[in-house]
Amino acid sequence: KKEGLISTTGKQIKIENIEDLKHIE
Repeated sequence: KKEGLISTTGKQIKIENIEDLKHIE
């Protein structure tokens, strides 16, 4: 279950980074 949480967190972090890039643009 820990691995699943890490994977989910990683995806959420990537999504947040993409949103930040969009805000910068």
